[in-house]
Amino acid sequence: METAWKPPKTRWVGGAVVLLGLPVCLFAVRTTYPQRNLILVGLGLDVLGALVLAIPDVHLVSQYFYTGRLRHGLLTANDRESGYSGLSDPNSSGFAGAANSEGFFEVIETMSDLYDDKALGEDEEWKDISLLMPISKTKQEIDGDSSEVAERKFVAFDDDNNRLITVDAVVLLSAIRRRIERIEGRFRRGGLFILVSGFVVQILAQLL
Repeated sequence: METAWKPPKTRWVGGAVVLLGLPVCLFAVRTTYPQRNLILVGLGLDVLGALVLAIPDVHLVSQYFYTGRLRHGLLTANDRESGYSGLSDPNSSGFAGAANSEGFFEVIETMSDLYDDKALGEDEEWKDISLLMPISKTKQEIDGDSSEVAERKFVAFDDDNNRLITVDAVVLLSAIRRRIERIEGRFRRGGLFILVSGFVVQILAQLL
């Protein structure tokens, strides 16, 4: 599925900073002005770390990353005012433009991680899903007591309008929120690591 980019785990970020930063620092030390150049390297790391930290909180930037698209999918799927318009595959020939498509692939990937492949029928795959449509039942429809919404589910269809799977809305939306928090945590931990690395480089520069 064509999902947006998501950050690697913090240990990989740390490894990349060390592997890329160490040669740069060694080169700076061997220049004519090692202290000044090391301070510049440290400041550069601080700026980069601050930018990475800010990604989850700046919508204009985060919308191009995994969490931003997934958050948009969550808001669309949970938007009562729009009547839960659903999400559709932008590449679908049958449902293209029928519903909002931003965040579709990220939401479907979350579903596939949440449910076993056996939840689908024989010869069916998660990539076959073209439309995710919310449905709801009120208490009045269930027991005749009131019109309050008592049950919400999401139904997935393929291009031929065949129902592939029905999932509980509360379970899916909770899983989406947890995934957003987990991946945004990677941005923040990675940004903090880079930021601290910048401070360490500047401290080392003062010792020269």
